[in-house]
Amino acid sequence: MKRFIFLFIFLFSCDAKDNLIIKGNIYGLKKSKLYLYDIEKNTFVDSTFVKNEAFELKSNIDEPFELKIILDSKNSENSYSFFTEPNEVLFSSSKDKFEFNGKIENSVLAKEQEMIDVQLIKFEEIKLNLLSQQIKFSANNEKAKYDSINKEREKIEIKKTLFIVNYCLNHPEKHTSAFIAYKYRGIINKQYLKKIYNNFSEKIKSSYYSKKLESNF
Repeated sequence: MKRFIFLFIFLFSCDAKDNLIIKGNIYGLKKSKLYLYDIEKNTFVDSTFVKNEAFELKSNIDEPFELKIILDSKNSENSYSFFTEPNEVLFSSSKDKFEFNGKIENSVLAKEQEMIDVQLIKFEEIKLNLLSQQIKFSANNEKAKYDSINKEREKIEIKKTLFIVNYCLNHPEKHTSAFIAYKYRGIINKQYLKKIYNNFSEKIKSSYYSKKLESNF
């Protein structure tokens, strides 16, 4: 009987540790090391060797979290961040352009976050283009044009902020709303943050990122 109880506990604990499994391929990579990093807890949760382009990483997360896969060494800048629920997900990338070519599949939240990021990147690209114009006007001492472009950049930043706020208000039942509200809390007015939080479903209010968001009020 004792042996049965011990075996049950052992099997249960193994299952608990493996509620997030990341399998995939790093194309062009024959042998190297991958690390799985918990961004919020600032800790490495797993590591493995890539052999003939294939790998597998495991971890335990109680709810959706932002994680990072790092290539080669713990201090490497070759990394890919993603937001996912506990699941068996697929990750693929390449040895070169590891972050740019990174892709997560079989994760509902990662796909949703990717759609959000695509729009946010568009705002940043517009701002960078305007910044390059500002630099030229500054070099030519064209203050009026410089100030005009600066106002345009401010408008784009406002549009970006409103996009985040509207997404969160329109999707109060999604974990991605709590995540991006917390992630971009620095550019959102506290009154809007409170409005976003109060609009969350009870399930989302009890989530990790929602609680972190509330602590900023």
